[in-house]
Amino acid sequence: MRSGIRYGLYAALGIVVLSVLVAYREPIYTVLRDPEAVRAWLMDLGPWGPAGLIAVFALQILVAPVPGYVFQVIAGYLFGWVWGTVYATAGMLIGGALAMTLARVYGRPLVRKAVGAERLKRWETVTHLNSLGLWFLLMLGPLGDILFFLAGLTTLPVWKIMTVAVLVRARPR
Repeated sequence: MRSGIRYGLYAALGIVVLSVLVAYREPIYTVLRDPEAVRAWLMDLGPWGPAGLIAVFALQILVAPVPGYVFQVIAGYLFGWVWGTVYATAGMLIGGALAMTLARVYGRPLVRKAVGAERLKRWETVTHLNSLGLWFLLMLGPLGDILFFLAGLTTLPVWKIMTVAVLVRARPR
């Protein structure tokens, strides 16, 4: 019973996130492709800037293939390297956990749309490997945020992948 409620909440969250992404995909993608527009928007948010930055990081993972490295530099510039790293890491954790959860709830069809059919085919074998060490090594590489979607197809707990992501990717830029 309890797991049924949990999966129901995951499904509801997934529907809300997917609905927002589908409804606003063009403006979101356009804004995220222009780092200067993101920086200006964050400056306009004033004290809400950190929350906006966390949201941008989470969205850029879900609206792949937007690279997050540029936004890490913006985070450091606007909030300093300590707080910029904290906010960027929080956004990465939220976005990564959402990507993995959505991949688990909606499966391969969603991952195929998020990472592309060819890329999924190349990484199909890896999605069956539940070695945390392997995922640690993959996170070290320049593969970007597609790994969160691919990791969602494994049976590794989300918290373990997120721990690896923090250890490997949470660093000041």
